[in-house]
Amino acid sequence: MPVNYAEIPATMVVELAKRGDVIALIPVGSIEQHCSGPLGLDGFIAEIIARESCRLLEERRIGECIILPTLFYGYSPEWSSIKGTISLDVESYARIIEAIVGNLMDTGFKRIVVLNGHGGNSSIIEAVLRSIAREGYILALVNYWDVAGLRLDHAGRIEEMVVKQLGLNYKLGDCIDRVEYIGKPRIIAGKASKPSKLEVGEEQLASNIIERVAEALEWIIKLELGERILI
Repeated sequence: MPVNYAEIPATMVVELAKRGDVIALIPVGSIEQHCSGPLGLDGFIAEIIARESCRLLEERRIGECIILPTLFYGYSPEWSSIKGTISLDVESYARIIEAIVGNLMDTGFKRIVVLNGHGGNSSIIEAVLRSIAREGYILALVNYWDVAGLRLDHAGRIEEMVVKQLGLNYKLGDCIDRVEYIGKPRIIAGKASKPSKLEVGEEQLASNIIERVAEALEWIIKLELGERILI
C-alpha cells in the first residue's frame, strides 16, 4: 500500500526523498456545499483517487508514491452565499500551496504532484508551481477530471456516480433551498467543453478515472528530471 506521509518518521521521509523516483502526492479539495453531501467531498474524492492510483503503480511495479495529508481548504468564493463554506482568499491559498511544495523540495523530493479535486483551485496552483519551478524538479498539477476527459457538473449526475463507485456513501441531491452561484460561470483549466458523453460504461467511471490518473503518474515517474511543469 502507498505510504502516508504523516504516519512515518522524518528519517523515513528523507530516505524516500533521496531516491529521486518517488512521487510526493498532495490531494487537495475544498470546503463547499454539495447539497445534501458533505462539505469536504472534493477532498474525499481526491484522497481516494490518490490512494488507488498509487496502489496501481505499486502493483504494476512502475513506481511508488508518498501521499501527504489531504488539504481540504481551497478557493470557493462562488459559494460564499452558502453558510458553512470556508474559502481561502487567493493569496492565502497560494502561500499554503507554495509552503507545502517548497518544503517537499527542500526535503529532497524531485517529483511533486498536486492531485486536485476542485476546479476553483486550478489556476492558483498552476501559477504557484510555475513560479517556484527549479531545474532538477518536476512539479505537476493533475486535475482528475481532465485526465479522464470529463466535465463535472457540480453535485450532479456524473459526480454522484463517481462518489458511489469510489465507495463513498453520500447522496448529493436534495438541496433544500435554491443554491445561488456568485460570479460568472466558467471552466477553469478545463479540457472538455460540453457535459461528458462517457466513453466507458457508467459502472466503470471511477475505475477509469483511477486508471487515467495512474497513467499520468507513470508518465511523471518516467520523465527525465528537469525544470518542468505538467498541467
